[in-house]
Amino acid sequence: MTEISQAKAKFVLLAMIILLPQYFHAQEWSAWKYRLPIRIDNSDNTGVATLPIDVDFTLKSTECGNPEAEIRLVRQSPGGRIIEVPFQLSRLRNWTKDSTPPKGEPTVNGRLTFFAESETPGEYFILHGNPKAVRPVYGTDLRVSGTGPAWTIENSGMKVELRGGDAVPAADLHDYFGNCGQIASVTLKSRPESPLTNRNHCLHWNPGILIPGRGWLNAHAWDPPKQYEIETGPLYVEIRRWGPLPSLPEAELAITYRIFSNRTYIWCGSRIQAKEDIGIVSLRTNEIVFDEGFFSRVAWDDRNRFHDRPLNPMLRANGHGDILRLPVDTRLLVAYSPEKRIGTASILIENSAIGPFGEPAPRFHSATHIVKGNAQIGSGGLFFWFRTYIDYGVDWDRKQRLVIPAGAVYADQDLYYFYDIDKAGNTAGAIRLAKEIEARRHMDIKIGPFPFARDFQ
Repeated sequence: MTEISQAKAKFVLLAMIILLPQYFHAQEWSAWKYRLPIRIDNSDNTGVATLPIDVDFTLKSTECGNPEAEIRLVRQSPGGRIIEVPFQLSRLRNWTKDSTPPKGEPTVNGRLTFFAESETPGEYFILHGNPKAVRPVYGTDLRVSGTGPAWTIENSGMKVELRGGDAVPAADLHDYFGNCGQIASVTLKSRPESPLTNRNHCLHWNPGILIPGRGWLNAHAWDPPKQYEIETGPLYVEIRRWGPLPSLPEAELAITYRIFSNRTYIWCGSRIQAKEDIGIVSLRTNEIVFDEGFFSRVAWDDRNRFHDRPLNPMLRANGHGDILRLPVDTRLLVAYSPEKRIGTASILIENSAIGPFGEPAPRFHSATHIVKGNAQIGSGGLFFWFRTYIDYGVDWDRKQRLVIPAGAVYADQDLYYFYDIDKAGNTAGAIRLAKEIEARRHMDIKIGPFPFARDFQ
């Protein structure tokens, strides 16, 4: 970190002009005494304005007394101009444990989330150390209404409703939709006549576990989750919920949604952790459910081969109604209706199954399934997909159990993209977004001084 002393402002300004012209040319930032450099490499120039960038940071508490008011994010433009970048500050905390000088020092920790509105994200600076600064205010199109966990979140492109409880609750947990806060429906502002939902008014059903005798224990049966909270800001709204799975205290479930300004996707992260050994028949995640007939075509990326098929001719392969069984790490699923001019996609960011000692957690028949429901098992009239880590299919007798050990964790991150075909094409927008997510795997975020050359031969 470099100090910019106000007492020596003229000297420092001259030094910056001579030695560091690429950093500061704007005198209006001289009131901020410190800067933390950030450099973003390997972005491949894709998705810079579409996907968020999260940067975690730590600063000395003595140099940042009021982070919510002081912190600014700026970017160096190609012409040398310093441009302020809107951001959202979160995960802010002070850390004093083991911080006694000279071996330690109290620190401020946090996260900055922003969008790189440039083809080459390049170099940024976190500015701080200005006690007279006031908290920045950035414009936003995000609005939140309702009561948690069944909030409604809107931006300029879509309205997202989260599930509240039914007036008359169902007796069976499989059909019980409580005040859970799961995604209930998504309505594109450009297609208000075609809300994306289903007959149960619950678009996102799980994660869930099946134990015959207890039934399907899905997130949609939370009524409500043990704990839930919402964080709002100019760039995103984040909803966090956690607690035991319904009627399964042996398993802890956490789900987070992030809904961003001016974007029609929902980032979803989930985690199931076994608190003790559990014998189960199925463990599923990433289940998105529609009424059958809402979409007329389905597409998927299978090992970089893209397929696009009409739904009606696709035959059920088993008693469950599966029409496709794909690898568990299938990156992209798309369903769309050229007639309604609307589509949706599920894009895998990452998933993992980790055992209590860091080893692979148990898996059995892991796959991604696409299903046209079967009336005989209560899912008739529904079209949906899900990811399995463990699954004895309905054609098994289901008397066996596979034990997941205490401490095992099953976790996913996915992006649910909702789009207007007139604006994004039948599948082109979803394919492009999936490629942008893949490119993000190679993004290199450097924080602090950069002693390394940009490229090595």
